[in-house]
Amino acid sequence: MSNGDEISGLFETIVELFAVTVLLDDAERDCEFIEFTHASLVNNRLLRPDNIVCRETLLVWFQENRERIQDTLASERAEEYKEKLLSKIEAEDVQKRVLGSIYVIAACDDNLDSVSCEFIRLAMTLWNMDMPTGKDLEPVS
Repeated sequence: MSNGDEISGLFETIVELFAVTVLLDDAERDCEFIEFTHASLVNNRLLRPDNIVCRETLLVWFQENRERIQDTLASERAEEYKEKLLSKIEAEDVQKRVLGSIYVIAACDDNLDSVSCEFIRLAMTLWNMDMPTGKDLEPVS
């Protein structure tokens, strides 16, 4: 596998993690889609500066994968699924950026519910990190 393929796979994992964050609370809001696309675009630019992805492509990807992700989150395999996705991100700088983005997506509707908090705690535990600080959020804003 070429390095480009690895980076593209990493980007797809990141986008899926952001989609999971949107879908966890069973209430998709416009602000969550705005943050989902923004965080995805920022991470794409940092990981793949020569590969432009437009907002519409991300929203189509979300719609095409929504049912699969929702079904998995509603299944007995939900925790394993989330852990597997999170474990694919190994670089600490990417983990920090993704954790910051997950937090922003989860909190953008001014309702950081318990399911989203559990997901953030899972990421923090697996990645051995603290809550994102303002400095950690700068690259994703």
